[in-house]
Amino acid sequence: MTDIRKGGRGNVAPYKTVMVRTPEPLLDLAKQLTEGYRQVLGTHREETYLNGVQDAIAGNAGFELGNYSAQSEMEVTGQVRSLNEELEAVRANVSALEKKLAAIDGIIGTYRGQSKDTRDWTKAKQLMAELERVT
Repeated sequence: MTDIRKGGRGNVAPYKTVMVRTPEPLLDLAKQLTEGYRQVLGTHREETYLNGVQDAIAGNAGFELGNYSAQSEMEVTGQVRSLNEELEAVRANVSALEKKLAAIDGIIGTYRGQSKDTRDWTKAKQLMAELERVT
């Protein structure tokens, strides 16, 4: 820790402070950011430190600080819409395949019921012709 006055209990910090409720998972990070700021406070590196922190957060989060734009939301909405369209196309293909499979199953059932256990190639050719019509 630094020897800079931090404020509190009658002491005044050499910078403006605000009370903020911080989520526990972010508490250590907030403490590190505060300590880093105290170390550069009053030096020529103060502005560079603040800009670096903002750039790092903006680079990792994928959007500018304080400017969560509607563009980001629109991009996500567009991606969701695109995925929904793809899902509907897949569902339509599955439905078409299910219909074809049901038709093939019906044809095979019909030929099984009508054919005898012989080597009659004409029946096999008829079966193949009907199956080709389905697909």
